[in-house]
Amino acid sequence: QPPQRPIKVFDGSTPFRPDQKPEPKVKVPYNLKAETAKKKKAGESSSVLMAMRDVCDKVFSKWIKVRDCVDGSFICVTCKRKLDYKKAQCGHFIKRGENAVRFDERNSHAQCQDCNSDQKSNGFQIKHGIAIERMYGKGTADELKMLSKMPFKLERIELEKLIEKYK
Repeated sequence: QPPQRPIKVFDGSTPFRPDQKPEPKVKVPYNLKAETAKKKKAGESSSVLMAMRDVCDKVFSKWIKVRDCVDGSFICVTCKRKLDYKKAQCGHFIKRGENAVRFDERNSHAQCQDCNSDQKSNGFQIKHGIAIERMYGKGTADELKMLSKMPFKLERIELEKLIEKYK
């Protein structure tokens, strides 16, 4: 007799043959309030860390714009236009979502709004990378790309230090 092919069950468990009984699902009690309390005791709530990260973004952004400003104006790192300081934005070579390089000074430079909002589609990221290579040396853009792939979580103490540094 040929072996029977497994058939799928509808409850999402592993397939079984008709002559076998599926294993019963075990319900695990879950107390949401207790789990939340445990997490709060173990570490910071995510909303506090997100608020601190937002403050850090603001002070870091201002610091970058001031760093790249000369006599009330700046030169966009990608298109090389000279514009008023008030029009400067903090442009990131590697997007801010990559926390390992989010606050790396080599990754961020003053950019005009056009270049900062259109980084990938118009090749501005490539121009930004070329500018980084010129400013910090060959291989820096690749190093930032490599660093951005590393797992990295910003903790409260690190955010506090960054806020203090860039105030």
